[in-house]
Amino acid sequence: MAEALSRISNPSEATFFTLSLPNFVVLDQLETTLHACPEFGELMTQIQQYPTTHSDYTIHRDLIFYKGKIWLNSNNPFTATLFEEYHKTPLGGHIGITKTLHRLQAYFFWKTICQHVQQYVAHCTTCQQMKYETK
Repeated sequence: MAEALSRISNPSEATFFTLSLPNFVVLDQLETTLHACPEFGELMTQIQQYPTTHSDYTIHRDLIFYKGKIWLNSNNPFTATLFEEYHKTPLGGHIGITKTLHRLQAYFFWKTICQHVQQYVAHCTTCQQMKYETK
């Protein structure tokens, strides 16, 4: 059986195929902000030392998961990036409080997520200019 390279009649017409895999820079940013947070470190040690009292928490790849969702502290600066991605981008589409909240809650957890989403959407200038108030 002939090899594929030996079948190329004109080497200048050869095609080079590559495989491209996504690099999740967002997860790197998330890990950086979490590891700088003292609350994250304290919770991580508590989960490792007392796993029975923290049964809803798991640790995977240096991230804390709460009931299968990535745990964040309430004042994490990374939440601004999440709001940009889940609300402001064309994929997010300024979809309002309820839908933005449901999309975020599918993957992330922090204690004040509802209040943060309400405040963010209430202060979103595009939403305030384009959306009408139903009464």
